Amino acid sequence: MTTKGSDRPAGKVLRSRRDRVLGGVCAGVGHAIGIDPLLVRLVAVALTIVSAGTAAPAYLLAWMLIPQATDEPEIEPGPADADVRASWHALGGELRMLADELRKPRPEETQTEQRTPEPGHSPLQAADQAVTAFGDRLRSPQVQASARRAAASLSTALTTSVRALDSRSRRGGD
Repeated sequence: MTTKGSDRPAGKVLRSRRDRVLGGVCAGVGHAIGIDPLLVRLVAVALTIVSAGTAAPAYLLAWMLIPQATDEPEIEPGPADADVRASWHALGGELRMLADELRKPRPEETQTEQRTPEPGHSPLQAADQAVTAFGDRLRSPQVQASARRAAASLSTALTTSVRALDSRSRRGGD
């Protein structure tokens, strides 16, 4: 028995090279269990949100541990698939910009002030200082604007994905 759109046996999880948004993990899992990879992607995003981000390292671990497929048939994406892929790639760009904003030093700090812990501080005091600095960074108008753009991009990606999934189910799953 093979999975839909793939020559690999059902149950064998391989990261997809052709039907990927990031690492091909969700597509590989979807093909292995015989469901639409878009549904797996939506579940992965929901788990990441509900778990306050702790599902993200699980995805990264799966990306490292699940082998990549070597021979997959070429998949011709339809217009809805192209929209979904474009919206997820736009989200990735927004998240990279948010990360860049978070990494920028505050204008009143120098590089040495950021990296040099004060002498005599305990590890707890150093952690408190780091979390406080991160909180201050989150209150920056530039970071907040970037976070709003990333949230809007996430909303667009999820909406586009749900619409594509609904369209596929109405067509009978292709």
